[in-house]
Amino acid sequence: MSRCVRTLRAFDPFRLGAVDAAEIPNSLIVTQDELRQELEMWWAEFLAFKRDVKPNTENKALGVLEVRWYVCKIWLDIASHKDELYPDKFRDQFARIVEVAREDAASISLAGIARPTLFKLEMGLSPLLHFVVLKCRFIDLRLEAWELLRTVGCARESLWDANLMFGIGRRIIEREHGIDLSQWIAGERMSFDHTLPSDGQRIRDSYLEEETELHVDCGGLRVTRRRICFFVPQSGSNELRWVRDWIYLPEKS
Repeated sequence: MSRCVRTLRAFDPFRLGAVDAAEIPNSLIVTQDELRQELEMWWAEFLAFKRDVKPNTENKALGVLEVRWYVCKIWLDIASHKDELYPDKFRDQFARIVEVAREDAASISLAGIARPTLFKLEMGLSPLLHFVVLKCRFIDLRLEAWELLRTVGCARESLWDANLMFGIGRRIIEREHGIDLSQWIAGERMSFDHTLPSDGQRIRDSYLEEETELHVDCGGLRVTRRRICFFVPQSGSNELRWVRDWIYLPEKS
Protein backbone atom coordinates (compact mmCIF):
# COMPACT_ATOMS: atom_id res chain seq x y z
CA MET A 1 0.00 0.00 0.00
CA SER A 2 2.84 2.41 0.78
CA ARG A 3 4.13 2.08 -2.81
CA CYS A 4 0.68 2.98 -4.13
CA VAL A 5 0.56 6.05 -1.90
CA ARG A 6 4.01 7.16 -3.06
CA THR A 7 2.94 6.72 -6.69
CA LEU A 8 -0.24 8.71 -6.12
CA ARG A 9 1.74 11.53 -4.52
CA ALA A 10 4.24 11.47 -7.37
CA PHE A 11 1.34 12.25 -9.72
CA ASP A 12 0.15 15.15 -7.52
CA PRO A 13 1.92 17.92 -9.50
CA PHE A 14 0.04 16.74 -12.60
CA ARG A 15 -3.31 16.20 -10.86
CA LEU A 16 -3.14 19.61 -9.19
CA GLY A 17 -2.16 21.40 -12.39
CA ALA A 18 1.43 22.29 -11.50
CA VAL A 19 2.85 20.42 -14.51
CA ASP A 20 1.51 19.38 -17.90
CA ALA A 21 0.81 15.75 -18.79
CA ALA A 22 3.74 15.81 -21.21
CA GLU A 23 6.08 16.41 -18.26
CA ILE A 24 5.10 13.23 -16.40
CA PRO A 25 8.22 11.04 -16.28
CA ASN A 26 7.93 7.83 -18.27
CA SER A 27 9.40 5.98 -15.30
CA LEU A 28 6.34 6.99 -13.26
CA ILE A 29 3.97 5.55 -15.88
CA VAL A 30 6.02 2.34 -15.88
CA THR A 31 5.82 2.14 -12.08
CA GLN A 32 2.06 2.63 -12.23
CA ASP A 33 1.68 -0.22 -14.75
CA GLU A 34 3.97 -2.52 -12.75
CA LEU A 35 1.97 -1.92 -9.59
CA ARG A 36 -1.27 -2.64 -11.45
CA GLN A 37 0.13 -6.00 -12.56
CA GLU A 38 1.34 -6.82 -9.06
CA LEU A 39 -2.08 -5.99 -7.63
CA GLU A 40 -3.77 -8.31 -10.12
CA MET A 41 -1.39 -11.12 -9.20
CA TRP A 42 -1.99 -10.51 -5.49
CA TRP A 43 -5.77 -10.55 -6.01
CA ALA A 44 -5.66 -13.90 -7.82
CA GLU A 45 -3.64 -15.43 -4.99
CA PHE A 46 -5.90 -13.86 -2.38
CA LEU A 47 -9.03 -15.33 -3.98
CA ALA A 48 -7.36 -18.75 -4.09
CA PHE A 49 -6.50 -18.43 -0.41
CA LYS A 50 -10.06 -17.39 0.49
CA ARG A 51 -11.43 -20.48 -1.24
CA ASP A 52 -9.43 -22.63 1.18
CA VAL A 53 -10.78 -20.84 4.25
CA LYS A 54 -13.76 -22.50 5.91
CA PRO A 55 -17.00 -20.59 5.18
CA ASN A 56 -17.86 -20.29 8.86
CA THR A 57 -14.46 -18.96 9.79
CA GLU A 58 -14.70 -15.41 11.11
CA ASN A 59 -11.60 -13.56 10.05
CA LYS A 60 -11.82 -9.79 9.98
CA ALA A 61 -8.27 -9.58 8.70
CA LEU A 62 -9.43 -10.96 5.34
CA GLY A 63 -11.96 -8.16 5.05
CA VAL A 64 -9.33 -5.52 5.78
CA LEU A 65 -6.98 -7.06 3.21
CA GLU A 66 -9.73 -7.06 0.60
CA VAL A 67 -10.58 -3.43 1.29
CA ARG A 68 -6.91 -2.44 1.12
CA TRP A 69 -6.70 -4.04 -2.30
CA TYR A 70 -9.72 -2.08 -3.55
CA VAL A 71 -8.32 1.20 -2.22
CA CYS A 72 -4.91 0.57 -3.80
CA LYS A 73 -6.55 -0.37 -7.09
CA ILE A 74 -8.65 2.79 -7.18
CA TRP A 75 -5.75 4.98 -6.05
CA LEU A 76 -3.56 3.75 -8.89
CA ASP A 77 -6.27 4.26 -11.49
CA ILE A 78 -7.24 7.79 -10.44
CA ALA A 79 -3.64 8.96 -9.95
CA SER A 80 -3.16 9.93 -13.59
CA HIS A 81 -6.57 11.62 -14.03
CA LYS A 82 -7.01 15.33 -13.45
CA ASP A 83 -10.78 15.44 -13.33
CA GLU A 84 -12.64 14.26 -10.25
CA LEU A 85 -15.45 12.67 -12.28
CA TYR A 86 -13.28 9.64 -12.97
CA PRO A 87 -13.74 8.05 -9.49
CA ASP A 88 -17.48 7.72 -10.23
CA LYS A 89 -16.72 4.60 -12.30
CA PHE A 90 -15.76 2.77 -9.09
CA ARG A 91 -19.20 2.80 -7.49
CA ASP A 92 -19.30 -1.00 -7.09
CA GLN A 93 -15.89 -1.03 -5.44
CA PHE A 94 -16.90 1.75 -3.05
CA ALA A 95 -20.05 -0.21 -2.23
CA ARG A 96 -18.01 -3.32 -1.42
CA ILE A 97 -15.72 -1.37 0.91
CA VAL A 98 -18.74 0.01 2.75
CA GLU A 99 -20.28 -3.47 2.89
CA VAL A 100 -17.19 -4.92 4.58
CA ALA A 101 -17.17 -2.07 7.11
CA ARG A 102 -20.91 -2.52 7.71
CA GLU A 103 -20.38 -6.21 8.44
CA ASP A 104 -17.55 -5.36 10.82
CA ALA A 105 -19.74 -2.84 12.65
CA ALA A 106 -22.58 -5.38 12.88
CA SER A 107 -20.27 -8.01 14.39
CA ILE A 108 -19.10 -5.51 16.99
CA SER A 109 -22.71 -4.64 17.84
CA LEU A 110 -23.78 -8.30 18.13
CA ALA A 111 -20.85 -9.06 20.38
CA GLY A 112 -21.76 -6.13 22.61
CA ILE A 113 -18.27 -4.72 22.31
CA ALA A 114 -17.76 -0.99 22.75
CA ARG A 115 -15.66 0.76 20.16
CA PRO A 116 -11.98 0.55 21.12
CA THR A 117 -10.59 3.86 22.29
CA LEU A 118 -6.90 3.05 22.43
CA PHE A 119 -4.23 3.69 19.87
CA LYS A 120 -3.62 0.90 17.36
CA LEU A 121 -0.26 0.73 15.62
CA GLU A 122 -1.48 -0.83 12.38
CA MET A 123 -3.99 0.72 9.99
CA GLY A 124 -7.46 -0.83 10.12
CA LEU A 125 -10.68 0.02 8.32
CA SER A 126 -11.11 3.65 9.37
CA PRO A 127 -8.52 5.27 7.05
CA LEU A 128 -9.80 3.11 4.18
CA LEU A 129 -13.36 4.27 4.85
CA HIS A 130 -12.08 7.84 4.94
CA PHE A 131 -10.85 7.34 1.38
CA VAL A 132 -14.41 6.41 0.36
CA VAL A 133 -15.73 9.53 2.09
CA LEU A 134 -13.26 11.65 0.11
CA LYS A 135 -13.70 10.10 -3.34
CA CYS A 136 -17.17 8.51 -3.49
CA ARG A 137 -19.78 11.10 -4.54
CA PHE A 138 -22.80 8.77 -4.35
CA ILE A 139 -24.46 10.41 -1.36
CA ASP A 140 -26.00 7.32 0.29
CA LEU A 141 -22.75 5.34 0.18
CA ARG A 142 -20.77 8.39 1.17
CA LEU A 143 -22.89 9.15 4.23
CA GLU A 144 -22.84 5.53 5.35
CA ALA A 145 -19.05 5.39 5.06
CA TRP A 146 -18.81 8.65 6.99
CA GLU A 147 -21.07 7.39 9.77
CA LEU A 148 -19.20 4.10 10.01
CA LEU A 149 -16.07 6.07 10.90
CA ARG A 150 -17.64 6.48 14.35
CA THR A 151 -18.20 2.74 14.73
CA VAL A 152 -15.28 0.78 13.31
CA GLY A 153 -11.65 1.08 14.27
CA CYS A 154 -9.96 2.91 17.11
CA ALA A 155 -9.79 6.55 18.06
CA ARG A 156 -6.37 6.56 16.46
CA GLU A 157 -4.97 4.06 13.98
CA SER A 158 -1.29 4.62 13.29
CA LEU A 159 -1.13 8.28 12.13
CA TRP A 160 -4.87 8.47 11.45
CA ASP A 161 -7.08 10.30 13.96
CA ALA A 162 -10.74 9.25 13.78
CA ASN A 163 -11.96 12.60 15.09
CA LEU A 164 -10.08 14.48 12.37
CA MET A 165 -11.24 12.10 9.63
CA PHE A 166 -14.84 12.54 10.73
CA GLY A 167 -14.53 16.34 10.77
CA ILE A 168 -12.78 16.53 7.40
CA GLY A 169 -15.30 14.15 5.85
CA ARG A 170 -18.23 16.17 7.11
CA ARG A 171 -16.96 19.46 5.69
CA ILE A 172 -16.07 17.97 2.31
CA ILE A 173 -19.50 16.34 1.98
CA GLU A 174 -21.21 19.60 2.95
CA ARG A 175 -19.21 21.67 0.47
CA GLU A 176 -19.48 19.29 -2.48
CA HIS A 177 -23.19 18.48 -2.07
CA GLY A 178 -24.27 21.88 -0.74
CA ILE A 179 -25.86 20.43 2.41
CA ASP A 180 -25.69 20.92 6.18
CA LEU A 181 -25.13 17.77 8.24
CA SER A 182 -25.80 19.33 11.65
CA GLN A 183 -29.27 17.80 11.94
CA TRP A 184 -28.00 14.47 10.58
CA ILE A 185 -25.39 14.34 13.34
CA ALA A 186 -28.11 15.12 15.88
CA GLY A 187 -29.96 11.97 14.80
CA GLU A 188 -32.52 13.44 12.40
CA ARG A 189 -32.46 11.42 9.19
CA MET A 190 -33.03 13.54 6.11
CA SER A 191 -33.28 12.89 2.39
CA PHE A 192 -30.74 14.53 0.13
CA ASP A 193 -30.52 15.21 -3.58
CA HIS A 194 -28.82 12.23 -5.23
CA THR A 195 -27.45 14.32 -8.10
CA LEU A 196 -23.69 13.88 -8.32
CA PRO A 197 -21.64 17.05 -7.77
CA SER A 198 -20.23 18.60 -10.92
CA ASP A 199 -16.49 18.44 -11.53
CA GLY A 200 -16.26 22.11 -10.59
CA GLN A 201 -17.81 21.41 -7.18
CA ARG A 202 -15.36 18.66 -6.30
CA ILE A 203 -12.43 19.26 -3.99
CA ARG A 204 -9.08 18.18 -5.43
CA ASP A 205 -7.03 18.03 -2.27
CA SER A 206 -6.73 19.51 1.20
CA TYR A 207 -4.34 20.03 4.05
CA LEU A 208 -4.82 20.87 7.70
CA GLU A 209 -3.35 23.97 9.27
CA GLU A 210 -2.27 24.26 12.90
CA GLU A 211 -4.70 27.06 13.78
CA THR A 212 -7.40 25.90 16.23
CA GLU A 213 -9.89 27.67 18.46
CA LEU A 214 -12.74 26.86 20.81
CA HIS A 215 -16.13 27.58 19.26
CA VAL A 216 -19.70 27.53 20.58
CA ASP A 217 -22.18 26.56 17.87
CA CYS A 218 -25.77 27.76 17.49
CA GLY A 219 -26.97 24.91 19.72
CA GLY A 220 -24.64 25.89 22.54
CA LEU A 221 -22.31 22.94 21.98
CA ARG A 222 -18.65 23.62 22.64
CA VAL A 223 -16.48 22.35 19.83
CA THR A 224 -12.92 22.76 18.74
CA ARG A 225 -12.55 23.95 15.20
CA ARG A 226 -9.43 23.69 13.10
CA ARG A 227 -8.36 25.42 9.93
CA ILE A 228 -8.26 23.46 6.71
CA CYS A 229 -7.28 24.48 3.20
CA PHE A 230 -9.13 23.07 0.19
CA PHE A 231 -7.90 23.05 -3.40
CA VAL A 232 -10.89 23.71 -5.67
CA PRO A 233 -11.26 24.57 -9.39
CA GLN A 234 -11.55 28.21 -10.34
CA SER A 235 -14.82 29.02 -12.08
CA GLY A 236 -14.42 28.82 -15.85
CA SER A 237 -10.79 27.77 -15.60
CA ASN A 238 -8.69 24.62 -15.37
CA GLU A 239 -6.58 26.21 -12.66
CA LEU A 240 -7.03 25.55 -8.96
CA ARG A 241 -7.37 27.99 -6.11
CA TRP A 242 -7.11 27.32 -2.42
CA VAL A 243 -9.90 28.18 0.00
CA ARG A 244 -9.54 28.28 3.76
CA ASP A 245 -12.32 26.79 5.86
CA TRP A 246 -12.96 25.21 9.25
CA ILE A 247 -13.62 21.66 10.34
CA TYR A 248 -15.55 21.16 13.57
CA LEU A 249 -14.50 18.57 16.13
CA PRO A 250 -16.47 17.60 19.26
CA GLU A 251 -14.74 18.81 22.39
CA LYS A 252 -12.75 15.96 23.90
CA SER A 253 -13.63 15.10 27.45
